[in-house]
Amino acid sequence: MKIAAFLSLLLLASPAARAESTIRIWTLSNRSVSETVPMVRSLLAPDEQVWAEERNGKLVVKASAEHLQKVDQLLKQLDVASAQVQLTVTQSGTQALSQVGGGVTVLPDGRVVGAAGAGSANGSVNETQTLVVMSGGTGYIVTGENIPTVSPYTSYAQSVGLLPPGVLVQSVTTGFAVEPIVVGDVVRLNITPWMSYLGAGGPGQVKFSQSSTTITLHNGDSAQIGAGSAGGASSSAAFGLVLGGSTQSSSNTGSVTVQANIMAP
Repeated sequence: MKIAAFLSLLLLASPAARAESTIRIWTLSNRSVSETVPMVRSLLAPDEQVWAEERNGKLVVKASAEHLQKVDQLLKQLDVASAQVQLTVTQSGTQALSQVGGGVTVLPDGRVVGAAGAGSANGSVNETQTLVVMSGGTGYIVTGENIPTVSPYTSYAQSVGLLPPGVLVQSVTTGFAVEPIVVGDVVRLNITPWMSYLGAGGPGQVKFSQSSTTITLHNGDSAQIGAGSAGGASSSAAFGLVLGGSTQSSSNTGSVTVQANIMAP
């Protein structure tokens, strides 16, 4: 009995028994508290606790004074302003489209009405956009245009009342999602570029391609992150009440270049 009592007094007098848990609250200004919780929890004992109050950016920890001090040292190293990266994106490209078509139809009174038409269009683009993204964040840049899809014999059929009016508008875009990570004077860019373009079927056929890669740029450097070209020709015909046909040809080229500049926090 005397030995058991002595051991009990010894345990009560030990540092572990004397350590009392207290609560301390930190307000994080530069990083998500929920992302910080796993790292803080690794410093705590099994019976100690940590909570994240994401709405107010507060981290609540209940632990011993020794562990609270370790948490404070960790947060001083983690809760620092991240570098901002200014991305300058230049898109350049050309587009050419030509089409010829015609058609005839028989009206209810027996008259035969016909129409024909031809057209061509050429264009080029050279645009520059600037986007600022925090290191570790994600940004998006999208450039493009809306293409109305109307074929010659469809327009004619609408003009004589055989088809209801309406124009289909399709988006033809080029863009990318980018996540920059700054380490010293180097920017590592995780990039997912995409490009859509008119296919061989002309305005009624939009092709789409996407890829993903990681590139490393020194501060102020630039690199081409996307390029593509397409071309083709097609013909179509309509029969029945509407007799007609059309031929279309198109060609497209495009490229995207990005430059990264590190900004002071």
